[in-house]
Amino acid sequence: MKKDKNKVHKNKIIFVTLIIFLSVWLELFFLNTFLADLYLKKGKDSVAKNNYSLALANFNKAITYNSKEASYYKNRAQCYAQISFLLNDSPEKSVYKELALGDLEYAYNLNPKNLKFVRDSFYVYSLLALKEPADSKIVLISKDVFVKNKQIYNTDLGTLVDIGVYEKRLNWFEDYEVTQSLIKKLRPDVLKWYPNLIN
Repeated sequence: MKKDKNKVHKNKIIFVTLIIFLSVWLELFFLNTFLADLYLKKGKDSVAKNNYSLALANFNKAITYNSKEASYYKNRAQCYAQISFLLNDSPEKSVYKELALGDLEYAYNLNPKNLKFVRDSFYVYSLLALKEPADSKIVLISKDVFVKNKQIYNTDLGTLVDIGVYEKRLNWFEDYEVTQSLIKKLRPDVLKWYPNLIN
């Protein structure tokens, strides 16, 4: 009987310990997520004020608190891209573009089926490719991302429209014609709704 009481007591201690451990872990998890989101917002606010160094510091803190969220990397990549756009012919321009590409690739690999991230990344890829020679590494990577996503999401009208808009802005007319034909197959009337997609 004493053995049974000791066993019950031991089981209660184990159970209480597990509950305490689980509650502390959950609290830390939610606290880290909250802090990461807070720094993400601060980073976005800093970008809006063109304070890119503060924005990068905030995005880095967000990633420190939650390194598994693709949107934090996408926002930092966008910040890198905007900095590179301002640098004109500075040697640092290519460094920032490489950092942006690295963040985009890492974020994609975190969750390759996250369509919101994929669509949001198109803007960053187009910003990186802007004013680049047609045969540059950045342009080839950006085009490859668009082509790959046209194949994966060939029935997703919103994705195709996003890609078409950026291809047209970047004067990638051959790629744009392919996208336009995919859109016409799905919904020909959509081209009337988006005047910037019509030739």
